[in-house]
Amino acid sequence: MKFLGEIVHISKSGRAILRSRKLPKIGEKVYMNSEKSVGYIFDVFGPVEKPFVAVSSNKDLNQGSRLFIDENSKIKKYKY
Repeated sequence: MKFLGEIVHISKSGRAILRSRKLPKIGEKVYMNSEKSVGYIFDVFGPVEKPFVAVSSNKDLNQGSRLFIDENSKIKKYKY
């Protein structure tokens, strides 16, 4: 598991907002520790060096929680 960031805000729509040191890909699964997936990356915005990441989650996440991504995961590519 690779550290993604720490939650700094929960939006009104229920998405967790965190600050990341890396530029993750939209659609990647997000984990707490090494447990099951708690959601996925919904959006990436802000500066490229330290972007903000919006995580859509199926669990109740709290401010200050640490989230991780699986560095070996493959993202399903969609055809448009």
